[in-house]
This record gives sequence, C-alpha cells and structure tokens, in this order.
Amino acid sequence: MDSLPAAVALLLLTSVAGCGGQMEPAGVIRQAAPAVQAPNPPAPVAAAADAGGAQLPAPALAERKIIFSGTLEIEVRDFATAHRELLSLLQQHEAYFAKSEIRTDSGQKRIGVFTIKVPARQFQALVDALAALGEPLRNSTDSQDVTEEYVDIEARVRNLKAEEEVFNQLLREAGTRLEEVFRIREQIRQNREQIERAEARLHLLGKLTSLSTITLTLRDRQEFIPPTAAIVREPPTFAERAAETFATSFAALRSLAEGVLLCLIALAPWLPVLAVAVLVGWRCVRWLAQEQTVRG
Repeated sequence: MDSLPAAVALLLLTSVAGCGGQMEPAGVIRQAAPAVQAPNPPAPVAAAADAGGAQLPAPALAERKIIFSGTLEIEVRDFATAHRELLSLLQQHEAYFAKSEIRTDSGQKRIGVFTIKVPARQFQALVDALAALGEPLRNSTDSQDVTEEYVDIEARVRNLKAEEEVFNQLLREAGTRLEEVFRIREQIRQNREQIERAEARLHLLGKLTSLSTITLTLRDRQEFIPPTAAIVREPPTFAERAAETFATSFAALRSLAEGVLLCLIALAPWLPVLAVAVLVGWRCVRWLAQEQTVRG
C-alpha cells in the first residue's frame, strides 16, 4: 500500500481530534504531502498515530482574555504633591512606569506624561485613584476581548504539534532514503515555524491581557517658578574696593557738574530780567553817590 494516503489520513485524523472539528489542517501539510512516498509503511505506525490522535484533549473553555487600556488627563493644584501621591498609588496597586516624561520650563505650567503598566485585576481601582488626584480633564477607558483569537491559536498549536509528531514518525521510518528524508525535514521545518509564530502570538496576547496600560497626563494649575539659590559672595579685594571708590567719586563729580549745568539752564530765561534789575540798581547807586558829592 502506498504511504501517501496513509500519511494524509493520519494528519486529517489528528487535525480533527486536535481542533474539535473546527479547524482545517495546516496549509503546509496539504503542500508537502505529495513529497512523502515511502513504500509499504508498517502497520504499527498507523496504529500509533490513530492512538495518538484519539488521545488529544479537546480544547477546554478558556477564561476571558481582555485587553484593558485607559487615558487620563488630570489638572492638579500642586504638581510636586500630586507626583508623590502618584508614586504611592503605583506601589499600592503593584504598577510601574513603562515611560515617564516631566517638563518643568520656567514660567510655564509643569506637565508630566506617564505610561503605566498595572495588573488587569488592579486596572479599574488604579484609574479611579488617579482620577482623584485633581480635576479630570479627560478620563476614558477601552477594552478588547481577544478570547476567541486566543482559543483559536491554542487549538492551532495543538494541531500543528500533532502533525509534527506524525512527520517525526515518518522521518524515523524513512531510514536512509535521503531524498525522502530531506523532503520530510523541510515539511517539519515549515511546521515548526508555524508553531513558533503561533506560540509567540499566544505569549503576546497573554502579556497584553495580564498587564493593562494607562496613559496619564498631569498638568499643573499654576505656572512654575523655580526656587532661586542664595548667592554667597566673597569679600572684595583691595583692587576691587579702590576701583569701586574711584567709580563712586567720579559719579559724584559728574552729578555735581550736571547739577550746576542744570542750574545755569534754569537761570537762562531769567538773565534779561536780572540784567535790567542790575542796570537799574547800578544807576541808582551812581545817582545817590553824585547827590552826596554835590551836598558835601
């Protein structure tokens, strides 16, 4: 009897048992089956494959796999106090920062953007606690149920592993027929690649459903004014004191000169009046002097 019908029948049987009749055999099997042509395979191989296929467990009902995510934007009265409270909340809810950025430009409102990872069971409790840090400007949550995808991939992995066992059995029976060995090994390699991709997707889904993601933005209500440190000055040297004294004296002299000049400018409009008064006074004095001379 030819090995091709036997191999195809065995793979179909294990695929149906592994997926509960809901999934088709992997595409690689349909493409690679014509390459397997081992004459007169022994009957125990079929029996072993049938027994193995009959013992594959049906996929169990999995727990719900849900990916939770949230986005919050909070305005706080005091940024430093809110940041300390945030660190305390993370410790209480077994969460951690996946990413953190704080901008503290002088004269502007401080802003902190945080990406938080938290266990799914603590997700809603942490969201409520974060919203209480200040005034929520935005508070949104989202969920994605990936249970169906997770169960389908699990069944596919079981199916592919069952097919891999059949290929390995055929490889052992191929013996020293090199052409057949090479073809079976290529089928095993393709099958293993599909298994690894499916398991990687399962791992990713498991990680996403076990750890939820929260994107938090904290905004300070008031503009940030950084504290200024006290400047400690050393005692001035003699040269510095002499230069400062000369500069002070020269500034005083310049101020005096400016004051005199300003006085002259202020008296300028009164010069004609003063000149007339002086002239009149001088004439009066001469007239009085002449009168006294005549009388004497």
